[in-house]
Formats: sequence, C-alpha cells, structure tokens
Amino acid sequence: MSDTDQQARLDVLFGGVKSYRSSENFQKMLTFCGKMKQIGPYNAMLVFIQRPGATYLLTETKWAKEFDCGILPNARPVLVLIPFGPLEYLFDISDTFPLNKNPELTKEFGSLMVYLKQPFATTGQFDQRYLKQVINNLKAHGIAFNPNFVAGSEYGAQLRLLSDASHPLEFKSLNFSLKYHAHYLLSVNSHAGDGETMASILHELGHFFCHHLISPPEQKEWWQSRNLPHDVMEFEAESVAWLICQRIGLQSPSERYLSGYLNANKEIPAGVSIEAIFKAADNVWKMVSTIITYDKGLLYKHDKRFKEKLKTVIDSHKNSKQTQKPQSLFD
Repeated sequence: MSDTDQQARLDVLFGGVKSYRSSENFQKMLTFCGKMKQIGPYNAMLVFIQRPGATYLLTETKWAKEFDCGILPNARPVLVLIPFGPLEYLFDISDTFPLNKNPELTKEFGSLMVYLKQPFATTGQFDQRYLKQVINNLKAHGIAFNPNFVAGSEYGAQLRLLSDASHPLEFKSLNFSLKYHAHYLLSVNSHAGDGETMASILHELGHFFCHHLISPPEQKEWWQSRNLPHDVMEFEAESVAWLICQRIGLQSPSERYLSGYLNANKEIPAGVSIEAIFKAADNVWKMVSTIITYDKGLLYKHDKRFKEKLKTVIDSHKNSKQTQKPQSLFD
C-alpha cells in the first residue's frame, strides 16, 4: 500500500470516529478498548472502528514466528499506528491457519485458538503493582504525590497546578542525583483504600492528559488548556478512568457514572473529544503498565530549565570520572 493510500485510509478512520458519538456506540467502543489490553487504547479504538469483532491481533511476522501460523488469502489487515514510524498492519486470529500439518500440532493449534479467542476474560483481581507503578511514574511528568491528605469519604483525589517550588522531586540513577521542583501536586485521601486511590488517580490523570489543567507558568509549550464546561471535562476524565480500570480489573465509580449518563442520553455531551479521551488513555495506560524514565516524561520534554540542569549534573559526573586519578594498589 502506497503512502497516499495509507493516508487516505487513515483519514477515513479518523472521520469514522464521529459516528461513535451516539451513547450506545460510544459505550461499546469504550468497553472494547478497555478489554483489548494487548495494544494501547488509541490503537484499540482504531481496531474497533475497522474490526469490532477482533479478539487477538498480531503482525503477519509475529503470527508465523510465535504461533507457526500463516495468514489466509484475501485476509484484510487492520491498520494501527506505531510511534515515530510507519503504519503497522495487524491480522486477527480469525485470519490465520496452522502452517504445520502434523495432526498433534494441529490439535494443539485448536486449543491455542480457543485460549487466544478469550482475551477479554478477567479475574476480578486488582494487582497493587499497578498502583505503585503509576505513583512512581508521576515525577516524570512533573507531578508531586501527597498520600496524606485528610478529607471526608466523598473526596478521592485532587490534581492542581503549584504556584511555588514547595514540592521537590528527586531523580536518581547510578550516574546522578537531582532535585527539581514539581509543577503539579496530586493529593489523595489518606483514608481511601488502594482501589479507591487507584480509581481517583486515574480520574485525575484523565484531566491531566485531556489538557483540562492550566500549563505551568512560562511553560506554554506543555499544552494549550482546553476551555471546556465542567460536565464535558468530567465526562472525558471519567471515560479515561473507566477504560483503564477495565484493563486492570478494577471496578470504579466511573462505570456507574458513565453507564447512568449513556443509558439516559442518546449522545455523549457536545464538546467531548473522543480522540482526546483515547490519546489521554494511551498516556495513562503507559503510566500504569510501564516504567516512564525521566527522559520520556513531559518534564524533560517541555521544561527547558529541567533539561539544562539535568545535562549539567550528568556532564559534571562524567567529567569527575574522567579526571579521577586511578588508584594504585600501593596507595
């Protein structure tokens, strides 16, 4: 497929997002993307638009290498995006066949297919490692964490812009140690359990990555804050939280809120950006499921002073190692 054809197909895909503003379609898409954990939420959205019945997707190369499977003739690939690279084509499990004709292996292939066709099965267990991971990743985005906020049971968490340098972040590696002030503070109710804390953090990060908060002073390159009505911002943040909660097997208030709204209204609120929701969900999912190193966070990308200070500290460490006199065994 040529670059022109790829772009044309992408344009059709992105245009198709608009048809999911009906409450019923939006809820189906959100549920699908919450359960399709093998790929990021944004690509899961693209998969749903193209192939809502898909269950397990890999590239042709991976099907052959990992499962000894070929792709059926005339199978139509699903188009997804990859960071800083070309488009990628995935094939659903229903597009495959076993390359090895050995009867025993064919039997094993059948059992494998049954297993892979059930990727949406959940255990209902919430792994607390997700909570530790997302808290550890906050500082990469310039967010300080306060777990000791005393509040009533109706209060979950609050993420706000800081007006001073009162909350330092500490970055450590084998080569350097650096303290730098946070731009935002995430406070959570000290009386909340792990599940409540996780759901509240996901909601606040939904606001953060949907660009509902004001950018740090003199740091306009972070983002242009989206000036939206309160109900629109809450709907977007709740959608992000619900989607991620589904992925980690956590029931949350977001589910009740969104189900109630979607069941009572034919369309999602005017002003809600479906694309913003899924882009935000992508970022939140990375915070939950991977390690965000200091050079991959928003602080490093957008705060020039942090980047310069970090470079100075690293260069200083390198220079000190180079000028260090080798120690004699006889000293």
